[in-house]
Amino acid sequence: AFKSAKSFASLGNKLAEEWYRQGLTWYHCRRGRIVLFDRHYFSDYYAYDVAPTSGPRPLARRIHGYFLDRVYPRPDLVILLDAPAEVLFARKAEGTVELLERRRKDYLQIRDHVPNFAVVDASQPTDNVVRDVRERIIDFHRLQSSPSMTVEMP
Repeated sequence: AFKSAKSFASLGNKLAEEWYRQGLTWYHCRRGRIVLFDRHYFSDYYAYDVAPTSGPRPLARRIHGYFLDRVYPRPDLVILLDAPAEVLFARKAEGTVELLERRRKDYLQIRDHVPNFAVVDASQPTDNVVRDVRERIIDFHRLQSSPSMTVEMP
């Protein structure tokens, strides 16, 4: 019972934080600002709480997945800074090459679940990556009829 209560308390905290950040996003968008997320909740939890799996998920994760999939707004534009796992590992040496490759595949899965998905080659020099990301954001913004949007870069 304690484990279940702890799991639901954690879920409540996670949902509250997600909606708080979404509220801030709406606030800034209404003022004509572009909001950038380093990672968006939908992208971070898609593989774990939303995507179909071969086995059952705990109830709290199923509830969280339901909210992310059907209630929580998705970003208007997702820009994936993509590089081979070996390159990412060489840069930061966090996790393992296998873990980084799995997360890369997880992020690529999102392509079919958000309205606009762009991939930028992150193995290029930093100035080129920054230029490519900037161009994708500007091009996307020009195409939008609404002055407000959110952008996420997992």
